[in-house]
Amino acid sequence: MSLRRRRPFGLGIGLVVFACVVALLDSSLISVLPPLLPAYVRQFGIGSGLAGVLSASYSVGLLFGALPAGLLIARIGQRAVVALALLVLAVSSVVFGFAGSFEAVVAARTVEGVASAFAWTATLAWLASVSLPVQRARLFGLVFGTAFAGFTLGPVLGAIAARVGTDVVFSVFALVAACAAVLAFTFVAAGRPQQRPLAAYRSLVVQPGIPYALWLQAMPGFLAGSIGVVAALRLSGLGASTSTIAAVFLVGGAVQAAVSPLAGGWTDRVGPLRPIRGGFLAAALLIAATGLLERLVLLGASVALALGATAWVLTPATAALTTGVERAGEDSSLGFALMNLAFAPGAILGAVLAGVLRDTAGDGTALGVVALVCVGTALVPARLALPVEHAKQLSAVESGSQP
Repeated sequence: MSLRRRRPFGLGIGLVVFACVVALLDSSLISVLPPLLPAYVRQFGIGSGLAGVLSASYSVGLLFGALPAGLLIARIGQRAVVALALLVLAVSSVVFGFAGSFEAVVAARTVEGVASAFAWTATLAWLASVSLPVQRARLFGLVFGTAFAGFTLGPVLGAIAARVGTDVVFSVFALVAACAAVLAFTFVAAGRPQQRPLAAYRSLVVQPGIPYALWLQAMPGFLAGSIGVVAALRLSGLGASTSTIAAVFLVGGAVQAAVSPLAGGWTDRVGPLRPIRGGFLAAALLIAATGLLERLVLLGASVALALGATAWVLTPATAALTTGVERAGEDSSLGFALMNLAFAPGAILGAVLAGVLRDTAGDGTALGVVALVCVGTALVPARLALPVEHAKQLSAVESGSQP
């Protein structure tokens, strides 16, 4: 069958939709906390430091769950791991909704982060294992686009929970997650990857080009963390209300959801390197502008577009990482585990570094440094980005080899 006649991605629309549902559940849960945080501060009598601990607990769980996810996939397969992760997500969400102490809320959010790492790793590995390399960027673009849409849904859920009660909202969320876990078993399981020891991760990260591919995974988190801190405070400093700031980031989430599939389509046509470089150069310009613009409308537009640029680079970067891992002779699940391991510290570092630079040198300097990091990432020589170039070559081979 010709690739052009393949319907719609060659692996069945049901699995693609299911992957998008998992992404939506996961990402909405990540972003649900901000509207609830002031209430938790009042309820538990905590200060800013412990509020930061609560905010970071999900990312901590994501970090701790990254490598075990890859190991468990090799033991029981992607489908079983996705279902198990969704069930854990359901149970921990109920605990979160009914928690009556600060420690219980932090513990529930941490477990949610661990379950998120397992769900993301297994879902993306499942898609990668049943699709052609020439199709993957479009698939990842759809999944990431849905995830970014979920980031805009999360604050809405948080606001509803603040009004009607966390117990009600998160019980309903848990029911949906449990139903999705059951639904996973209606799809054909992929072949189980070979079991690999932890040493396989160490050998993988020193393969040519893999460090750059992992840096590409850390950068979207780094950019989102830095923009989220500095841009929100800069908007507030220019007189934006809380609802205006929320609207800017809501529009930014919509831009992210829209550009991810477009980035995937372009990547499948030309390979990942050009979209990655273009995305980082665009991000550098927009982030630098965010640190300089003084008019509220222009600043809000710059922030929304900068958030879109962070989403643009994630899709081709993931396609490049997948191909690089497979060329190294490893299953893609190891790459997705490393992806989570890279993204979480990137998000934490971006927020902390941008905040420190803002306090010591001002908004322009803080975002200028972030913009320079984007330019440096875009200008990395192709010889150091081998998985990126190989992804283009392998896509061309697969496309040309179809009868």
